[in-house]
Amino acid sequence: MVLITLDTLRYDSLFGESGVMPRLAARAESGLVFDRFYSATSSTQPTHASIFTGLHPWQHGVTRNGLVLPASFDTLAERLADTGWSTGAVVASFPLDRRFLFQQGFDHYHDEMTEEHLRHKDDWNDFEIADGTFYSLGEHVTSQALEQIDLATGEHQFFWFHYFDPHAPYGDAAGGERLESNDLRLAIAEGPEAIEQALATARALYDQDIARMDEQIERVLARLDQDSDRYETHVIVTADHGESFGEDNSYGHRRRVTRYQVHVPCVVMGPRVPPGRRDEPAGSVDLYHTLLSLAGVSGADDGSGRDLLAPLGGRPAFAAGMRATVTAPVYDPRTNGRSVLIDTEQYFLAREDGMFVGNPERLQTGGDRGDPELLAEIAGIFAEFQAELRASESEELMDDETLEALNALGY
Repeated sequence: MVLITLDTLRYDSLFGESGVMPRLAARAESGLVFDRFYSATSSTQPTHASIFTGLHPWQHGVTRNGLVLPASFDTLAERLADTGWSTGAVVASFPLDRRFLFQQGFDHYHDEMTEEHLRHKDDWNDFEIADGTFYSLGEHVTSQALEQIDLATGEHQFFWFHYFDPHAPYGDAAGGERLESNDLRLAIAEGPEAIEQALATARALYDQDIARMDEQIERVLARLDQDSDRYETHVIVTADHGESFGEDNSYGHRRRVTRYQVHVPCVVMGPRVPPGRRDEPAGSVDLYHTLLSLAGVSGADDGSGRDLLAPLGGRPAFAAGMRATVTAPVYDPRTNGRSVLIDTEQYFLAREDGMFVGNPERLQTGGDRGDPELLAEIAGIFAEFQAELRASESEELMDDETLEALNALGY
């Protein structure tokens, strides 16, 4: 089995009109596509923690980057390793460095970074970490992935490959002009015309990076095809979050849970997966259960998600998540020149009847229009999420090296 997570990939980058991933889109036609799939957050660590534990962020406690995945949870890789599976991973950005314990259960965990981030003096202050490298591009990830595939032995193998190419700085994977998310913040101060042009440039460079990533992913999938007569290989491809380019008066990701930041692609491909498209809501926590079920490992019913390949059996389908938490109140700059104070948690719930965003207090005070009974129901659900968050525990790495590295990547 292979899990491929694509950092910062919007749903429409794979399945929309842009057509910037033609190779993966063509392969997805033979797989099962989930058109209403939502990431657990718009941030890297919390969503990956949900994928590997089958728990929501308010349950596993990793609600923002910089927090350590608790060793007390049995991760997907640990479950597989305990039943005899060989496990290997290649990750491409600092938030998934082994210091945050995402390597739990992996026999081989490649987290060597090769690229220096585009530096801005105010952000970096000449700080260096691991030779100034904070992430890797697709060619490096693919080369390491192919090496792990070639060296793997055993009847059952699980691989996780993480690509970072769409993430800012935009344009680095394409090898030409580069634009940092901080450039967008600076353009806001210059006025509407400047930010409009900067956003258009950022989106064009973002698309170029994704096109290059599409080539690299195809190399991995083509290599897996070579072993199709030896192994029954299933592949899941998804993203940890999306990206905004002004559509919701936002740029980048992390501090909002709008459609462009949490609506992401998800496709399941393999010999036991019927091709087609599904439109019921699904989310990151469901992948843990789906992969365990494909592996035939017990525990697929544990946690908070569901096996996406199993019949719903009359149960309502939904996806839930939250905005990444903040350590202190912060003003979030918007592309329309406004700055919005973020000082509370915010949750979302996607159901058949729509997507709801807010927190218990906001909904209970009538801050949203709509049916009062429906809003009271949603507020009660968000209150349950909040209570679980208050009861969860997490460890934060507060050393200078970690904080500066996350800051360099826009976190």
